[in-house]
Amino acid sequence: MSQQPFSTLAEFKALLEAANGPDTAAIQAAEERNGQLTKPPGALGRLEELAIWFAGWQGNGRPELKAPQVVVFAGNHGVTAQGVSAFPAEVTEQMVLNFQHGGAAINQLSKAAGAQMDVHALDLDRPTQDFTQGAAMNEDEVVAAPSGRLERGQHRRRPVGDRRNGDRQHDLCCCAVPGTLWRRGRRLGRTRNWRGR
Repeated sequence: MSQQPFSTLAEFKALLEAANGPDTAAIQAAEERNGQLTKPPGALGRLEELAIWFAGWQGNGRPELKAPQVVVFAGNHGVTAQGVSAFPAEVTEQMVLNFQHGGAAINQLSKAAGAQMDVHALDLDRPTQDFTQGAAMNEDEVVAAPSGRLERGQHRRRPVGDRRNGDRQHDLCCCAVPGTLWRRGRRLGRTRNWRGR
């Protein structure tokens, strides 16, 4: 079991601030190479942005994906007690079983990409608190949460996903600015129009 590298939120913040950023030389090399490929600019859409982003974090102008791994962490949001989700929190456990038995779309995408897939259930019987009533997690819970992720995933290249009932409501609240929904700098509309989507 790996040792938790921080014990307070202040230490966590300091680690993040001290972490290395992307390799700007690799980003430039990837952008230059992308401009030389025989295709119209932007023809591959978001894939081009992702390849350049990946080059920066791999430190290689021609990044390679040799051993991909997909890791899905499953948990439950306490806000589902407000009836905002189409399904109760108990469904998360059924979804985890579906992942484990290869029955979800992400299983097929992982297989098509030649990626190893793992799913980890995190305290499904202990959801976060309802954030409409107070803080979803206290500092001790926030500090403890990454430990399961650090212990379960050690591959260098791994897309990470999560499956939680109530996650849409949680994500909407994170990107809503007094009643207005934003995504990647673009105003999408009023939050009330996105409930249940």
